[in-house]
Amino acid sequence: MNALSAVPPMHLRGYGASSPMTEPNGFPPSFAEKLAELKRAFMQQLPSRFSALQTAIAERDLAKVAALAHQLRGVAGSYGLAAVTLEAERLEEAARELKNGAVMPDADDRSRLEQILEAARTAAESSTP
Repeated sequence: MNALSAVPPMHLRGYGASSPMTEPNGFPPSFAEKLAELKRAFMQQLPSRFSALQTAIAERDLAKVAALAHQLRGVAGSYGLAAVTLEAERLEEAARELKNGAVMPDADDRSRLEQILEAARTAAESSTP
């Protein structure tokens, strides 16, 4: 018995015809196709991500703004959305500066965060396929 005979056929490894992870030919989708599918799903989630950020800004929950912006930054970067990544990074840094007192909060802090969020939203809209 050789090493290859010990590997179960694809249909026994969860890639059968009924598996959602297969193409009509029975093989798993290519990496590029799967990545494109995940990117589309992410783009569909953006309005709810921006809404959550808007709520956190309105509530002046700077820790939450920073955390949500950090998540947005990471995922957008994974999908090659450079402009969204940059704006999310700016938003995260601004929230952390305000939270940590590196910048003295004033009446314009919420406006500043909202402007950066709007720039991220605009960048995302221009990235839509």
